[in-house]
Amino acid sequence: MAVATKQKLARITTPRGVAVYPKLTTPDEYKGKSSYSTGIRITDEACAAIKAQIVAAAAAYFSAKEVELKAAIVGLKGAPLVAAKQKLAALTLHLPYKPDYDDAGEPNGSTIFKVKMNSSWKKPDGTVIEMKPTLFDAATPPAVITQPIDVWGGSVIKVNAELLPVYIDSSGGMKGVQIIELRSGGVSAESMGFDGEDDGFDAGGLPDAAAAKPAVSLSDDDALAF
Repeated sequence: MAVATKQKLARITTPRGVAVYPKLTTPDEYKGKSSYSTGIRITDEACAAIKAQIVAAAAAYFSAKEVELKAAIVGLKGAPLVAAKQKLAALTLHLPYKPDYDDAGEPNGSTIFKVKMNSSWKKPDGTVIEMKPTLFDAATPPAVITQPIDVWGGSVIKVNAELLPVYIDSSGGMKGVQIIELRSGGVSAESMGFDGEDDGFDAGGLPDAAAAKPAVSLSDDDALAF
């Protein structure tokens, strides 16, 4: 993404939080654009310091852009002047976070931060560079995760991101994510409320194929009603 000003982009690393709709290993397609993204839910107490950092950086970017647009108006006439004034009037301060709410619509004491990374960018010569966020584990020291993993919502993560010019994008520019607690696909007996039965069926003695294959195949008419 092009940056209008020459300011050095601030970098943040969030406290640990809970991943919200993460797309960290497979990019999401939206309106012809492909990007990796995630929300991260952090308690208000834990994220107070990075909120202050973000607000300060946002205000600096906003002020610099405002000065730039005002300077661009000087000497313009007619339609170009109108267009430049409209662009200045549309300048809005955006922040890459929002309050989280409970079921009653009341703030629940947490904030959701939004970060993303385009899956590619095109160089001036037309070369397309593929990109993806770097994922780290929580070992000491943290190591880059090279194995394929699937990061689901509910995973506990930290995020490193650049604070993009807020007048261009209301999300942070994701660089890397540390996976502290991984929640991945699949289901467990516990998640479905199933407990062990002392005198119940044990599939451990069956051949692998038989153990993995359901005993009965249900048609739509036979589907279980809940």
